[in-house]
Amino acid sequence: MKFFLARLVAFLPLIRALEAQTLLSYEDASLIAWRAYGTMVSQYITAGQPLKKGTDFIFVTPPSTIAVRGGTPVPEAITNNDLWPFADSLQLNNDPLFDVAGMSYIQALDYYLNSVDLGTKEPTAAQLAKITQLQDALFAAQEKFFSVDSDAYNKYINDARAQATKQTFAAWCNAKYPTYNAYKNSMRSANSALQQYSLQVYGPAYNTLTDQRTKIETRAQEGMSLEPGYNMPVYGGSYNVQFKPFAKHEITEGLHYKPLYSLGGGFEEVCDTWINGTSSGQFSFSWNMKNVNGRDWSSLGHSTSVKSGGGGFFSILSAKHSSTKEETQFNSWTSKFSENVSLRLTMKGPPVLFNIQAGGWDVPAVRATYPKITKNGINNLAGKVRITKLLLGHQVGLTITISDSATWKSVSQFISSSKKDTRGGLRIFGFGFGAGVGGNTFRNITEVQTSEQGNGGVIVIPPGPVGIPMMLGAFGKAV
Repeated sequence: MKFFLARLVAFLPLIRALEAQTLLSYEDASLIAWRAYGTMVSQYITAGQPLKKGTDFIFVTPPSTIAVRGGTPVPEAITNNDLWPFADSLQLNNDPLFDVAGMSYIQALDYYLNSVDLGTKEPTAAQLAKITQLQDALFAAQEKFFSVDSDAYNKYINDARAQATKQTFAAWCNAKYPTYNAYKNSMRSANSALQQYSLQVYGPAYNTLTDQRTKIETRAQEGMSLEPGYNMPVYGGSYNVQFKPFAKHEITEGLHYKPLYSLGGGFEEVCDTWINGTSSGQFSFSWNMKNVNGRDWSSLGHSTSVKSGGGGFFSILSAKHSSTKEETQFNSWTSKFSENVSLRLTMKGPPVLFNIQAGGWDVPAVRATYPKITKNGINNLAGKVRITKLLLGHQVGLTITISDSATWKSVSQFISSSKKDTRGGLRIFGFGFGAGVGGNTFRNITEVQTSEQGNGGVIVIPPGPVGIPMMLGAFGKAV
């Protein structure tokens, strides 16, 4: 009994501390953390200029998201392949957490142009029925082609014989994947039928629209040959920048083509300074989360009642277990989270903002140019935001300070337990460690450093490797 009372007395301060606080869900904690981080991102994206409500939007990404590799020794195909998921992924205007798997802008643009109502003259009922029939046939043909496009290329990349013999994608498709060409030809035939009939119905005004669609469908989306100004080479295989000596290391196997996007603002030159270590010294940004409303993102262009947050790449602390493959969120944050947790982000030189540029296929302000679509048309652009700028950093590291003994004890035990699962994974504020987190992780779980400090402790994530820029945030405009 004496031993029990002694243990109880020892734990009384911890029990009282916990009683004074209420639990905060990991979703709410995540939203607070990312909203506070968004303030820093916003400063470097807007440079103090106000956002236009309903038009301008700022998005945050975990500072561990591998961005666009570039520089003198990096083939254009590599840069463009990395740029594609950021530049072409449409975002939702009510979700400030960037989604690299968003709907394709160029596909949505193509669908929209196929659905435009020019309003030049009123077609007859029979003509409208015929146009609808031809549109449906084209949409079906596009769906079939898009469904095999990525599959064909992935199988080509993984065909060891094709890569060893440097067989072109076009030749490989002819021999191993005839469905690709068949579906592409069907899509083009359906497109041609719609164009010709619509020209008869709507007259000369349809010529401009036809030209815009042709630039997308037969030039930008030509996957087997180069169309300067409209598509770009991409290389989907693995690639490591050759640093020593710092020289070009061209790789051309697996070359494919996607619609053109590029980065302006001296991207190659900035990457060279990062890789060569000639960029200006160490940069750091510290922030806490006091008085931060995790649901109010209105100053970044979004809603005052954002609900989604946490989980996946946006986990502020989670572990994936090798035995179950399930991800466990640390869910013992308290109502004092905003007061007890502070962060310090470091990188080599200040973050840099780059403009995204599209090729000659783009139709800027397409919804303003063509405000009406047909009754059965497809409008995937409404409520969407198109990314126009990327904020990147290099050799990003993070220090998280927790100034509460009870929270620190729970956090440090969670991390320690995760480290023991050598085939599992750990994610901290988006940074992934260990094979268990999958995807782009390139860091060993032993790199995570923890230490007690005062009435709490510190988590230190060392700077990332040289040559791999990181996404910090993005700016977009409503379509």
